[in-house]
Amino acid sequence: LNSLGVALLARRAGRRRRLHEAVAALREAALLDAGSCSAQTNLARVLARLEAEASKAGNTEEEAAILRERADALRAANRLRPDQPLVLYRLGMALKDCRDSEEAAAALERYLELADAGKGDATTAQGATQRKAPIARHWLAVVRGDAAATAPAEYVAGLFDSYADRFDDHLVNALGYQTPELIAAEIRGTGGPTPRRCADLGCGTGLMGPLLKELGVEHLVGVDLSAGMLAKAEGRGYDRLVCGDLLDVFGEPEAYDLVVAADVFVYVGDLRPVLEASARGLARPHGMCVVSTEAPPRAGGANECSGPVPAGGFRLADTGRYLHTATYVRETAEGAGMRLAARRSVVLRYNGGKPVHGHIHVFRLAG
Repeated sequence: LNSLGVALLARRAGRRRRLHEAVAALREAALLDAGSCSAQTNLARVLARLEAEASKAGNTEEEAAILRERADALRAANRLRPDQPLVLYRLGMALKDCRDSEEAAAALERYLELADAGKGDATTAQGATQRKAPIARHWLAVVRGDAAATAPAEYVAGLFDSYADRFDDHLVNALGYQTPELIAAEIRGTGGPTPRRCADLGCGTGLMGPLLKELGVEHLVGVDLSAGMLAKAEGRGYDRLVCGDLLDVFGEPEAYDLVVAADVFVYVGDLRPVLEASARGLARPHGMCVVSTEAPPRAGGANECSGPVPAGGFRLADTGRYLHTATYVRETAEGAGMRLAARRSVVLRYNGGKPVHGHIHVFRLAG
């Protein structure tokens, strides 16, 4: 039955029906052979696919029920093989989604202990286990409520490398993403000289590129941690693309007239280093920095259950993204030598049909 369930999982024809048949076979296999870790892990695998189908269909009750069963299957697998790293990882991530923070933290902590020690067979320890460690560290910080300064670079790069092929379609068409257009509108409305040299921080697939060129930008530099995303940005108006940290574009001899950051600060908690580098890299006296941030929770919003953000601060939310208060962003920019020229409350995109509220901030050099 375990083998039958795996075979059904591999077949693509009649996908949803086959998934249900695979679940049924693997449930029975797990009952008949209570000591089989593979039956439990295979059941969790097929439940994960069924859960994704329910999510796509918008069936939240079914999705939640499948998630709970998946977590139970992984608990059973963990009891049978307590120190199997990938079981611990999947268990921690499932429990995180169940909002069982304490148990999720325990599973992820044990997973990281094993990953750091290099335990398990050579392939697991050197391959999949190690690759998932940055993800586990990020989500462990989330479930603990830690105020990490920034998301791990390996986590962000891996997330977007795997997302690159479907990023534009999913973000724009499914989530109604409009941050680049909102930033371009703010730049257009500021008046002043046309920006000729621009740095696009966290440029991703280059959605900002054509909009910046329309604004008159002649020399455009983009930077992103994800090589997969940068490959998609080729041909979208960038004169240079840098795979690296946000700060890596501030070594050019000529200053920038404009620095933009669209939907990238959600992966950066402490904005001081990047805003200081932006201020140093701006041309005087007309240099301008325009960025977006995700706002603290509000009723009816997609992140309304994320918990409060400290006054004048930031917080790593349970979405894995950072929320910043407008006061924090302004005060940090002022400390870096810039002044707030404009700020607009906006809807950045939608998630689960609910708006993701945020701010577009426009800063100019002080003095």
